[in-house]
Amino acid sequence: MKKVAKLDVERRVEERNLFSVGYKNVVGSRRVLWRILSSIEQKEESKGNELNNKHIRDYRHKVELELSNTCSDVIFYEHLIPSTNIAESKMFYYKMKGDYYRYLAEFKAGNEKMEVVDQSLKAYQTAATTVESELQPTHPIRLGLALNVSMFYYEIMNSPERTCHLAKQVFDVAYVVTDWGRNPFNYGAYSYVAIGASGKDYDILGIPVDNYLFFAGEATCHEQPDTVGGTVMSGLRESIHIIDVLSTEKDYIAEVEALEATREQLDTEKDEVRDIIKRLDAVRLSESSLAKSISEMLEVNRIQEEWKSVEEDLPPPKPPDLNWRAPPKKKSIRSNNSSLTSTLRTRLILRGEVMLGIKEGSNLISNGKEGQSEAERFMRGEVEH
Repeated sequence: MKKVAKLDVERRVEERNLFSVGYKNVVGSRRVLWRILSSIEQKEESKGNELNNKHIRDYRHKVELELSNTCSDVIFYEHLIPSTNIAESKMFYYKMKGDYYRYLAEFKAGNEKMEVVDQSLKAYQTAATTVESELQPTHPIRLGLALNVSMFYYEIMNSPERTCHLAKQVFDVAYVVTDWGRNPFNYGAYSYVAIGASGKDYDILGIPVDNYLFFAGEATCHEQPDTVGGTVMSGLRESIHIIDVLSTEKDYIAEVEALEATREQLDTEKDEVRDIIKRLDAVRLSESSLAKSISEMLEVNRIQEEWKSVEEDLPPPKPPDLNWRAPPKKKSIRSNNSSLTSTLRTRLILRGEVMLGIKEGSNLISNGKEGQSEAERFMRGEVEH
């Protein structure tokens, strides 16, 4: 696309739109990233995390450099405007130039911001005056220019009154539709839906709400269906914002975002309070353990002091008697009794055995005498058989 943009030739509508969508996607992702980083940086700064904040700040500066280079590519393409004689294309390129100066104004500061703000406003004014008499108020590019100028005054110049004034001049139109069915490239950079729009011959990219115009988002082509879905959703969200501003002249979304930021800040403070309470509990527990240890140590010291005082009151130990001899061991009475008992037991046993032997011997002698008398009577014939 860069090579095509540098050619001194009239570009077709599809080439012009692809050039716009390509750069819009590149810049859009970095604009979102820059906003996220800025939000995180503010939160880390409020917490005092200087180390984390430094890394985030360095990353944000890198994204800002990429945005500056990409926006400068679009702004300083000198071949775009001189190479066309079509009123629609001139307005398209001037509007695009104003948009990319506006993107730079989102993160520039000091004199640099003042310079890009001035250049953005000049580009928008040139786009509006160059072809004001040649394009209808309902032309998509002219409507897109009016919307972007309104957002310029609202976001960059912080002038909601001027935003409402410009937007009300534009959005009083009856309806605008996109000629999507016949030619997906013929409606310029934006697509719209408004009151009374018919969907019979057109692909409507949004629906009217409360009789207000719905801005449906960046234009694209059939070959990029994902981009179509994304632009529709982003366009509808932006439309709701514009409708609120036009109908009430108050930016409720900004108020809601402020309330949400306050709630997040309160949640952060609550978390910090909880963390402090936990630390205090830990300190109390440590103090309790320390007091217990000190009490035990004092008790040990007290016991040691008391023992020292007792030792001091005790008489000094006597010196050892070098002539002292241990007395001889006495015989155990129990041992003598045991020996005596054993001897008596032995003697009694032997006596019993002797008496038993004498008795048995007497019996044998008595039996022998009776046998002898019986034999003698038998010999004399005194015993019958």
